[in-house]
Amino acid sequence: MQFLSRPIFVIALFLSGTGCAKPGGGPPGGGPPSGPVDVEVSAPVRGTVTDAEVFTGRTQAVMSADLRCRVSGYLEKVLFREGEDVELGAPLFQLELKPFELAVRQARGTLEQQKAQLKFNEANYTRMNDTYKQGVGSVSDLQQALSSRDASAAAVETATAALETAQQNLAWATVRAPFAGRISRRQVDPGNTVAADTTILASLVQLDPLYAYFDIDERTVLRVRSRLAPNGATKSDQALPVSLGLSDERPEEFSRSGELKFTDNKVDPNTGTLRVWGTFANPKRDLHPGLFVRVRLQVGAPRSVLMVAEAALGSDQGRRYVYAVDAENRAARVPVEIGPRANGLIAIEKGLTGEERVIVRGLQNVRPKSEVVAKAVEMPRVKSPPTGAGPSPAGPGGGPAGASGPTTGAPAPAPSEGPMSRPPAGSGGSPGGPKGGKPGR
Repeated sequence: MQFLSRPIFVIALFLSGTGCAKPGGGPPGGGPPSGPVDVEVSAPVRGTVTDAEVFTGRTQAVMSADLRCRVSGYLEKVLFREGEDVELGAPLFQLELKPFELAVRQARGTLEQQKAQLKFNEANYTRMNDTYKQGVGSVSDLQQALSSRDASAAAVETATAALETAQQNLAWATVRAPFAGRISRRQVDPGNTVAADTTILASLVQLDPLYAYFDIDERTVLRVRSRLAPNGATKSDQALPVSLGLSDERPEEFSRSGELKFTDNKVDPNTGTLRVWGTFANPKRDLHPGLFVRVRLQVGAPRSVLMVAEAALGSDQGRRYVYAVDAENRAARVPVEIGPRANGLIAIEKGLTGEERVIVRGLQNVRPKSEVVAKAVEMPRVKSPPTGAGPSPAGPGGGPAGASGPTTGAPAPAPSEGPMSRPPAGSGGSPGGPKGGKPGR
């Protein structure tokens, strides 16, 4: 089998040499192309951003109720479809009405009886009073007639209250929706006996609007307080804009807008957080209580900053930078600090003056001090998904910024520079292959 060793080695050597050649005529070893590099440059643009924090929370119904019947009885009808939306006052359950209707008739008859007795006793008192004035009859008889009249009047009041109670019980025999919302499945089937104020028949939740509650840290509490009341005054009627993102949306996407109107009255000393509630409109009723959500809270006032495209940003071990072209058409690496994302661009907090020509395309072929051929273009923007009020935040890695600091953009990382970015010498970067070695057998 030795006669096969040399052809196999020659083929392997040929393949290794061709694989290391850079397409497009680049130099061997994967380094930057020789000669000037064609790039597109643009000056940083000025835009407006607002600092925000992102927190995790849960949705909660503004109103919810476990439906119970106010009277005991035999459940006769269920008047809704499970899971449907019901209006305020809509009938939901109905007990057997016959016993309550009979109670109303009985109370009404008792009232009429007492009214008749009162009429008789009033006439009797009037007659006794007239005869007493004529010197006929005793004081005792007159007082007895007066007492009978007053007792009959009180009996009429009692019978009236009994009739109203019977009528109220008849109305309570039909359970109605206390507010508009979505009904759950029934907990009791027709034919069962319902105990007053005990048996849960179903649950009802209001879906529009909807709460989203979350906990904010003390530092954010102080920032929000200073924004709402810069001079120490209380402005409880001022609502902060908040945005809501769902778990099936991208980290930078916040599709619902709402307002922060209610906060708890004290900070939890165990966690150092304050619970707050945001209110969100839910006209389609496609959000439900109990959902995990991301809530973005604006904690700063709008401010003007320089902004660049995401494609202009590079990353080296977590540090962000851009390449700027100097007067001699050479690329210079400029470290920058990024801020929030807005209108398809990334805010630059530090590092740029606004006079630079920033490379926005062709960055992958650029190295420090590379000679370039610059073509001026308009700053490219990335179309952002529909969001709520304010810029969409994202962390340096593309995820949401945490509650520990202002949200930042999500620039696309550029290749890092360093010893590991180029192949070592003698690793097959030359078509000639390794030198001085003997073919393997």
